[in-house]
Amino acid sequence: MRLLAAFASAVLVATTLSTASADTTLRYSNWLPATHPFNTRVIQPWIDDVARVTDGRVTIDVLPKVVGSVPAQFDVVRDGLADVALIINGYSTGRFRAGEIVELPFLGDNPVAIGVAAWRIYNKHLAPLNEFAGTVPVATFTHGPGQLYTRPGPIASLDDLKGLKIRVASTSSIVTIQALGAVPVQKPVTQLYELMSTGVVDGSLMNKEASQTFNLIDSLPHMLLVPGGLYNLGISFIVNQDSWNDIAAADREAIMDVSGETFIRKIGNVYLDIDAAAVEAMKAAGNDVRMADDKLVADLKDTLKASDDAWIAKAKAAGLTDPAAVLAEFRAEIAALEKELGN
Repeated sequence: MRLLAAFASAVLVATTLSTASADTTLRYSNWLPATHPFNTRVIQPWIDDVARVTDGRVTIDVLPKVVGSVPAQFDVVRDGLADVALIINGYSTGRFRAGEIVELPFLGDNPVAIGVAAWRIYNKHLAPLNEFAGTVPVATFTHGPGQLYTRPGPIASLDDLKGLKIRVASTSSIVTIQALGAVPVQKPVTQLYELMSTGVVDGSLMNKEASQTFNLIDSLPHMLLVPGGLYNLGISFIVNQDSWNDIAAADREAIMDVSGETFIRKIGNVYLDIDAAAVEAMKAAGNDVRMADDKLVADLKDTLKASDDAWIAKAKAAGLTDPAAVLAEFRAEIAALEKELGN
C-alpha cells in the first residue's frame, strides 16, 4: 500500500509539472489596419516579450483576420472565440460604468500619465467591481487626449457645433456631444472613413493619431485642439480567463512583469510620437489645425462641468462606494505624474 501511495503521489507530481510546463499558444484577434503603428510598436513587441519571459512556453499567434466584429471583441475573448484582443471599453455599452472614469473630459495632456493613473486606479478601486468578468486585463489605459475634427468648417465657438452630426466611440461621449448641441453618432473608428465619404457625419471626436492611421486627413480638414482633451477612451488588452488560468503561475507572473504599468508607459510614449506625427501631417496637408482660445475653453468647461457628476452617479450605481473621492484621487494622480514627466 505504501508503494502504491508513493507511486500515485509521484504520478500526480509528474502530471502537475507536465501541465505547468506545457506550451500554450494564445490566439490574438487583431482588428487594427496592417499599417497602424500599434502593430509594429506595441502589439508585436509585447508578443515577443511574452515569449521571451516565458522561455517560449507561452506564445501568441496573431490571427489572419479579426474574429467577429470590432465592437464585439470583449465578448469574443470572454466567450473563448479568441484568447487575446485589444478592446475599446466603450464599445461594450453599459459594461464599464465605473471604468468610464478614464473617458471624462479635461483629464490631462500626457497619455503616459493618464494611462498609468488609470491602471493604478483600476487596481486599487475598480477591480473588485468585476467589470472584466470572464477576462483578465493585462493593461487598461487611454489613448492621447481626444480632440474634435470637422469637415464643414472650423469650430471657433459653441454655436459652430449646433446641429452637426459628430461620430463618437463610447456612450460617455454621447453625453458630451449632446451637451454641446451637436448630434452624436456612435460608431467604431474603423467605420469612420465610410461615414465621412457618404456624408453620414460632419465630424468626429478622435485622438490625434487616428486622422493619419485611419486615412482621414483629407476627410476631416478642420482640427480643434482642446487643452486636457474633450474626452479620452478606455482601451484594454484582455486575455480569456480560462486561457489565463491554464498558464502556469510563474509564467503568468512573468507576463504581468512585461504588462501592466511597464507596458502602459511604453504605449503612452508611442501615442506621444504618433500623435505629434499626425498633427504635422495635418499641417503638411494644408489643413486647419487650431488651438481653442481661452473663451472657447472656458465655455467648453462650463458646458461640460456636469460630466463628473454624471460619472459619479453612474459609478455609485455600479457599486463604487465613494466615487467622488476616487475621481479626486485619479485627477490628482494624473497631475502628479504629468509633473513627474515634465508635462
